[in-house]
Amino acid sequence: MKANEWISSATALYAIQQLAENPVNNYMLAKADWYFIPIMNPDGFDYSHKQDHTWKKTRSRRVKTDNTCFGVDLNQNFDSGCNFTNLQNRSCNNGENSFSEPEANAMLDFLTKNFQVELFININNYGQSIDYPLETDARYIDDNNDLKFVAEKASYAIYKYGGYKYTVNGFDSCGSEHWARRQGIKYVYNIKLPAGEELGPKSQVPESEILSIAQEVFVAFRQLQQILVSIYGVTYDLITDD
Repeated sequence: MKANEWISSATALYAIQQLAENPVNNYMLAKADWYFIPIMNPDGFDYSHKQDHTWKKTRSRRVKTDNTCFGVDLNQNFDSGCNFTNLQNRSCNNGENSFSEPEANAMLDFLTKNFQVELFININNYGQSIDYPLETDARYIDDNNDLKFVAEKASYAIYKYGGYKYTVNGFDSCGSEHWARRQGIKYVYNIKLPAGEELGPKSQVPESEILSIAQEVFVAFRQLQQILVSIYGVTYDLITDD
């Protein structure tokens, strides 16, 4: 969802290409419906290419409250239950309120349709890990072990494929991941890609490494689907965004 995380969009586009054009992957579409949002933040994405490669937010302007506050961190614009509890200390990043941004609203509209969504993946830069939102709500806390188990299987699949180790971490989410869990989606992950340093001119992946990163993440997608098919045994929906 961050504007300058270009490798995330490239990874999603590679997965789309593999599902659409490679007959080896036909079995994946026979068992599940995949939905991708390769560029969640188009205005920021364009700005990060043409003006400032470190730009992460949207390009909206808050005229009513702060003429100097440009942009919103989309991942913090979801109603996760912890973004807007203290309005006086609300960061410039979060937006006027939950779903104040049209991009986040589009995701809300899309995900609250009559889907049987069982997997939600947010793809980010800067980490080389598969993270899952830790639950403290008694209704969902037992899911933590299941989420960790499945993430470890996906991480091992990547390791077997290319020898790269993606760590598995639980994290306290105040973003789209926590919101997705509250929509009843059990398997929610944030896959962080290896993408250079977070700040400075080395923040982007070298062109020579783009394909290999996309390939190893697609291996994780296949593993995640295989596990979910074994659990549910029916057609379901899988959502992936950048």
